[in-house]
Amino acid sequence: HLGIELDPLKMTDVERAELKEWIALHKSRRHILHGLGAPVITRPVSDGRYVSGVGLRDDDLEADAPSEHFILAVAQGPQTLQEQPRPLTLFVNDPEALYTVTLLGPAQPPFIRPHPAQLDILSGRVPVAGQLIADVGINIPQMYPESAILLEIKTVRD
Repeated sequence: HLGIELDPLKMTDVERAELKEWIALHKSRRHILHGLGAPVITRPVSDGRYVSGVGLRDDDLEADAPSEHFILAVAQGPQTLQEQPRPLTLFVNDPEALYTVTLLGPAQPPFIRPHPAQLDILSGRVPVAGQLIADVGINIPQMYPESAILLEIKTVRD
């Protein structure tokens, strides 16, 4: 269920175009979002930040797919106490592998004073070691209250 509960007849052309992009994104990741046996990933709420998603590993993926593939929603609640939330850690099967972290949306992320290095990692252009993701975590910029982002994390293919 994509969860669209609105009247498209009352939307502007810009809103309809954005909705079309979100639907296309959902369709392109449907095999992960609705994959049989895809484990649900949740992290304890930390300073009002909620993390949940799904992931597929090894045998659940197609032959030409990366060995691990995760889709995560990161949502900021109404308030925070810290300026910079704790990094997001994630268990990975292969700590020796490299992973890309890509911000899937929104197009204008709700970040407060992001550091250029954070944006480089979230662009998917800078591979991150699995050991770093598991032990230290991904440093996601502070977000405005009641906002969310969608991340894709997957192993780098040779």
